[in-house]
Amino acid sequence: MKRANFIEDIKSLCVGEKLPDPILISTGEFPDGWVEEYLTLLSENRIFWQNLESWPKDLIYCFFRVGFHIGSAYSEWCRSSGEINFKTEEQLTRIRLFTDAFIAGDASQEWNMN
Repeated sequence: MKRANFIEDIKSLCVGEKLPDPILISTGEFPDGWVEEYLTLLSENRIFWQNLESWPKDLIYCFFRVGFHIGSAYSEWCRSSGEINFKTEEQLTRIRLFTDAFIAGDASQEWNMN
């Protein structure tokens, strides 16, 4: 399951039916379970992908969306509401940290998801 469905699962979260942007823009929060599902996908699949020399364009686009568009959606909520959500900001930090580690990290590094 892990390797075979990874691309489809990450696309579902980042560009498909589970796209968090609309909820982030309207509530300043991630959809229930989105962060955990995303981080679990990264954790369970990193060893395989970090040992490859190149990745499919779909995967790279998902990481681009996570690195830029998701934060922009939250920033839009902050601007329009005049508020900040510390929980969402902490989640964005974790998402960016582990996405960066997935992309540029070494498969031999240990991850602590807490």
